[in-house]
Amino acid sequence: QSGFALQFASPSLRSDRELVMAAVSQNGYALEHASEALRADREVVKRALAQSGFALQFASPSLRSDRELVMAAVSQNGYALEHASEALRADREVVKRALAQSGFALQFASRDLRSDPAVVKAAVANAPHALQFASEDALANREVVLDAVSRSGGTLQYASEKLRADRDVVKRAVADYWCVLERYAAPELRSDPQLRRIESRSRRRLEFRWASLIRVGNLLLRVKRAVAWATSWRRGRSDASAS
Repeated sequence: QSGFALQFASPSLRSDRELVMAAVSQNGYALEHASEALRADREVVKRALAQSGFALQFASPSLRSDRELVMAAVSQNGYALEHASEALRADREVVKRALAQSGFALQFASRDLRSDPAVVKAAVANAPHALQFASEDALANREVVLDAVSRSGGTLQYASEKLRADRDVVKRAVADYWCVLERYAAPELRSDPQLRRIESRSRRRLEFRWASLIRVGNLLLRVKRAVAWATSWRRGRSDASAS
């Protein structure tokens, strides 16, 4: 049975440790419907988190401050960091574990860690657009922004005004994604001859990739149709021979 069936159980059954253990083993979110006492039971919560890290939101406040449990939760689902205690959202190792699972968990880290270049780069390595959740200080950090735009040119949009006017930063971003020159670069760089040439090459490269994907897709479709026709033809011959 689905662990969610626990929501329809009586209060006495929601306090039944064995039954709740079975429910959260099937669906971690069933922890929401356990009794208050069992949501503060470390073993019950640990079992729920093994199934779904985001079930951390239903654990008691004291267990959301338990470093080992929070580590387990964010390892399974980085977004579980949102429900960790304030102290653990400022714990560098906990946050980096969450970022390894989902870079976008950066939004739930403490402000100090969202200003930490190494932490922000860890987030960007997992999901370049996680840069948007970095602090203003990090968005003005040239090394951090260069790393992000090298992975995804569109992240230039989050950079500080000063870095969007930095020729080398913009050059790196445009090389990855041609659209950013007109959309996000400082106005004084948009007519730069070299950047325009890089923009043109980047656009042609992207168009070539799409054209190649379309050609491959069409080829696979033709192969699929040929196989279907050959299979149908063989069946027809086999039926004719049998009769």
